[in-house]
Order: sequence, then structure tokens, then C-alpha cells
Amino acid sequence: MIFSKDIIQKFVAQNESTMLCHPHADQQVSLWLKNISNKIFFHDTRLHNDPPASLTHKFDSIKNVCDSYLEVHGAYVNKMRDLRLNANDGIKDVQAIPKFSSFCSTTRFDHRVFKSEWQFDPRPCKDNPTWNIERKMYVGRENH
Repeated sequence: MIFSKDIIQKFVAQNESTMLCHPHADQQVSLWLKNISNKIFFHDTRLHNDPPASLTHKFDSIKNVCDSYLEVHGAYVNKMRDLRLNANDGIKDVQAIPKFSSFCSTTRFDHRVFKSEWQFDPRPCKDNPTWNIERKMYVGRENH
């Protein structure tokens, strides 16, 4: 996720007595976004999320990766080294914001639609909440 300065300012300026927390950051951010009006949602194809870059041949011989991508998810150690050597990192022309795609079926967030293992009720942050999460930490897919 990439946020503009005004959205970050709204996150930081939340009323601490009503701000909600969640044990998973992606859902917490979505809860915070839920209460902000006039948002622009879009899926930018310059953000590569899935499949992980290290598990797809698309990134095996890519040149000048920064000319096409702002972010590449799932690039493990060796792939990161390859991408760095082929980055062409530097100042780029800003592209227009693409129209919201069919990538997401809704812009309305509801924490209750997640699988039970990821579903937790939000709690007021002011209470410094903790959740009983009885599972091991996700360590990624690198060695699978």
C-alpha cells in the first residue's frame, strides 16, 4: 500500500479514544481508511504482488526493473541481488494514476469476511489490546 501525505496525517490525527487496533496491520490500516472520505482507490500495475517474484520466471531476466515497477513483492535474497543489479533506479517521470480496476470487487472493508484464522474483532487502541493468537509466525515461502 502506498499512502499520500494527507492520508498519513489523518491516520496520525485520529482521536485516540476511538481509534481501533487489530493484530494484523493490513486490516488495521483498512479499518482506519474506512473512516476517511474522498479516498481514491486504484490498483497500480507497477506494484507486483503475486505470484512472488522469486517463484515466477517473469523476473528471471528482467532489465531495468525500476522502469516498470515501483514495488516487487516476494523477491528473496538471491532475486533481490539480481534485481538490484538490473534496477536502473533513479528519477522517473510520474505516470497518471490509473483508473480503479476490477482487481478488487469492493472498496468497503469488513473485517468479518476473513477466514477465522485471520478474523479478530477490532479493539480500542487506547486499551493497549492483546489478542490470543495461537499459531506460529508466518516465515514466508522462500524455502518451500
